[in-house]
Amino acid sequence: MKTSKLVIIIAYIILLMLACSPFRNLGRIVSAVATNYVKVMSFNIHHNSSGWPQSSSPGQDWRRSLVFRSIRIEAPDVIGLQEAYMWQVNHLIEEFPDYNFVGRGRNADGGGESVSILYRKSRFEVLEMESGTFWFSNRPDVPGSKPGRLWGSPTHPRICTWVHLSQKSTNHCFYVFNLHLQHNAGTDPELCRVSSVNLLLERIANRNHSDDPYIIIGDFNATPNSIPIRYLTDAYEGTITYCPESGVLACHELGNPNKVIDVWKHLYPDSNIGTRCNGGSGTGSRIDYIMISPDIGTDIMKIGSKINDRCPSDHCSVTAGLLVPLGGSEYID
Repeated sequence: MKTSKLVIIIAYIILLMLACSPFRNLGRIVSAVATNYVKVMSFNIHHNSSGWPQSSSPGQDWRRSLVFRSIRIEAPDVIGLQEAYMWQVNHLIEEFPDYNFVGRGRNADGGGESVSILYRKSRFEVLEMESGTFWFSNRPDVPGSKPGRLWGSPTHPRICTWVHLSQKSTNHCFYVFNLHLQHNAGTDPELCRVSSVNLLLERIANRNHSDDPYIIIGDFNATPNSIPIRYLTDAYEGTITYCPESGVLACHELGNPNKVIDVWKHLYPDSNIGTRCNGGSGTGSRIDYIMISPDIGTDIMKIGSKINDRCPSDHCSVTAGLLVPLGGSEYID
């Protein structure tokens, strides 16, 4: 009898707590966080098939299994891949059937490296006609087009794949842009990266649903203090001018209409960790990024490490927990 009375008293106290501020919205807050929390990964999985054969070869697929394990450990909702051949993407979809993807190879015939985007199909769906790929060139909608002389004469096509995702439970949407910019080759790789960033910003500004938030994922091949990154994040204090007709930075001033936030710098402004996985975790320079529009909140971000003392790729995975306004966000402080 005493025990029953104690249980009743405790239950009554709990009900009082739930009826009083700040406890009365606890359930709504928990629900809102679950609704809005999106875990995002950027992962350059390395095109080289060494350790990841296209066909099954027992004992020769160690790198593939490490990439699988890296993804399984983090369990992201959205993954932006770089340097991924389509057969590698298919291997990932076979291993993780809860994901679907958008993407294609960068060459005119659809072959070559892709920057495919994987997403949880149980949670998200792609809006009709709201995904695609564009090329960083003067002919961005021509498959296989190269940046060419006016962009610094890189030798390979460079692309961005994008998608407009809708959360099934709320019908709220957001954009994802995934890219891989020019490495340090060609006549002027910095010019190519600045030109590419400018085109990216134009495409973001001209998206069909301009009120929907966006996430940028990618291997930029550029350090945080480089002009392309500083321009993208609105941290460049100089004047940037660009003339696509002559391929020089001297015609009209560029304006960044979108304030883009570098999540890592926002969370850890004093960190100098890199994102290459050569001799260890987080070595070299930070060239892999997750960036967001200002209406997205940040929770935590981490850079992946070796598994069994081996790197899954020549890049570390980069993962961020984000609070995307997908419904019920008024209950999140």
